[in-house]
Amino acid sequence: MKKTFMIALIVLAFAGQTMLATAGEAAPPSKQALKLMKKAQKAIEAKEFDKATEFYQQVIEMEAEYAEARFALGRLQLAQNQLEPGEDNLKKALELDPGHTEAAKLMARLLFSKGQQFQQQRNVEEANQCFRQLIDLPNIAELDRTHLGQSLYQLGVNLYTRKNFAESTEYLKKFQQLPMAQTEFAPIFPASNYIIGLNYSQQKDYEASNEYLSTYIDARQDAENDQLLPLAHFVIASNNFQVMEAEAEPIRKDKEAKDLKEKLAAVAAKFQDAIVPHLEKAIELKADLEPAYLTLGNFYYYKNDRQKTVETYEKMISLFPDSPDKARYEKFLDDVKKEIAALEKTSK
Repeated sequence: MKKTFMIALIVLAFAGQTMLATAGEAAPPSKQALKLMKKAQKAIEAKEFDKATEFYQQVIEMEAEYAEARFALGRLQLAQNQLEPGEDNLKKALELDPGHTEAAKLMARLLFSKGQQFQQQRNVEEANQCFRQLIDLPNIAELDRTHLGQSLYQLGVNLYTRKNFAESTEYLKKFQQLPMAQTEFAPIFPASNYIIGLNYSQQKDYEASNEYLSTYIDARQDAENDQLLPLAHFVIASNNFQVMEAEAEPIRKDKEAKDLKEKLAAVAAKFQDAIVPHLEKAIELKADLEPAYLTLGNFYYYKNDRQKTVETYEKMISLFPDSPDKARYEKFLDDVKKEIAALEKTSK
């Protein structure tokens, strides 16, 4: 673990923390134990860390259930970069006394720092484990809401990337429910709505998805260079396109149906205001959003507006000449043009 983290821990370990509180254990420590604890504190002040460690270990040998000794030793070990034994002693202190606030606070800082470092190393599973442990600390919402909120948010993001959509939503909603979340976590709070929207979209709950994505858009519509804003518009349009296709599916499967294209166009007309403005806004904000052009062109084809279909596909092909789907686009465009030619011939 990086030295910068340990410098922070040293400050935490010794800045104004000379108390020898028993943190509420049922049985108070013996006088001998308290004397050794005071000797350890004086040794720390004299920078005699090995001697302080020895005193704490003596206390633990005498009083194995004394949470304060475990906490003090763990804190000292962390300050000396002895991470594993330090963490183990903090855990033991919390097992002995779940209400030990200083142990919980220090453990939260330790777990969050570890989680962030695993995150930077792209070791998402280990990062998630740290964040989960932090979230489960006793009374953490009262003791360290900042690290709790950041952990809930990061865990939600990580679970989305792992395609655990329902669990991602669960943690992000817990993040949103924290007191003062919208103000305390203002830089990341809107993004939680965006990710929840994506989660619901992946689960085909398009109504809920649109609700959260619309909330994101309302919060960020005046932001400059927001890379997620065009995507939010696109996903809403895509959600509505999926709903439109589901409504149109029985018509498409009815082999006996007459005036098929007109019936499909009528369905599309119902969804135009829910699809086209969002696609146009997505393209306005992000001109290289290829899927938005594709969805727009396909919508116009559903609506039986072949001319706009051609215009949209031609523009898409010109903008994305290196698209791996270019040949498929060109084939579809050619077919639409043939339909137009056939209709013109018939009308003559």
